[in-house]
Amino acid sequence: MNRALVAFVVLLGSVAFAQDAPGMYVDRAGALVKMEHAATAAVSTRSVAKSAFIPGVMPSVVWEFSGAQAPIRVSARPRLVYKIRANQAVSERDVVLVRMDQKADRREIRVGKVGAWTGNSRVGFDESKLIPITVTRNGDMLEISPAGDLPAGEFFLAAGFSPVGYDFGVDAK
Repeated sequence: MNRALVAFVVLLGSVAFAQDAPGMYVDRAGALVKMEHAATAAVSTRSVAKSAFIPGVMPSVVWEFSGAQAPIRVSARPRLVYKIRANQAVSERDVVLVRMDQKADRREIRVGKVGAWTGNSRVGFDESKLIPITVTRNGDMLEISPAGDLPAGEFFLAAGFSPVGYDFGVDAK
């Protein structure tokens, strides 16, 4: 058999296998493109000292992600597909989509805040940053779509409250 033909068959097989491997994918015109986990660069606190002197300022905890933009860019209404690993338990109710705050050199998600005077604390995603989504189970896959068009910005998709997830962005039209 011709070496070029063998190389083509191997390449074609690896592409087909990659689309069947467990993990997160974005649908690009019918072709599923595998996404990589977003790397949390740091966990930091904000406004701790300021909160002691300025009423109403609350210290917060943020997850930081490197770069002002995610490497994956999608349309305003993306279709994401999560291929579940064998013996993995994932509920459709666990999946969350969060809008990230975009800075010059990073993206952030506020995950905790503490009342400066009361000491009351809250850990979790800011509810105002959660994006409504539709999650449908289809065999060993979860199909995930926003309930409406996404605005331009950066987003983080995870199963529950976890710094392990997938990031992507929507560009302005």
